[in-house]
Amino acid sequence: MRLLLVTGLRRGELCGLRRGDLEPVQGTLRVRRQIVVEDPGSRLRVKPPKSHNGKRTLILDPLTLDMLSEVAASRGAASRYLFTGRTGRLLRPDNLTDRFNKLAEAAGVRPIKPHQIRHLTRVDTVRRRLRRARGRRTTRP
Repeated sequence: MRLLLVTGLRRGELCGLRRGDLEPVQGTLRVRRQIVVEDPGSRLRVKPPKSHNGKRTLILDPLTLDMLSEVAASRGAASRYLFTGRTGRLLRPDNLTDRFNKLAEAAGVRPIKPHQIRHLTRVDTVRRRLRRARGRRTTRP
């Protein structure tokens, strides 16, 4: 869940991450695909990210990088995906939402959708960039 909180990934993008998307030396994570649930039959499909800007490379903070490196190492040859369901198959985005809501309930907070976190992350990023831009303007002669 930390990865959703610090990166603003869509849940399908998180489910589509593969071990090869993580670049520990550079401290980056490449987003190249998403997992989607298709009706009928609730089949899972691997597709490109939702938007034209969806393919991107994220810079990770050291704690998140360490966490993901441990996850990747623990996968071994079992799966090329970073996150899988209990059976070792692709993690379903709807199962990720269910798990997220259970964690929120256990923490005693109101459940929100993972997509709402994406928007909160974006707002925070914009605020930080604006503060930095203002700081640069006031420090220049």
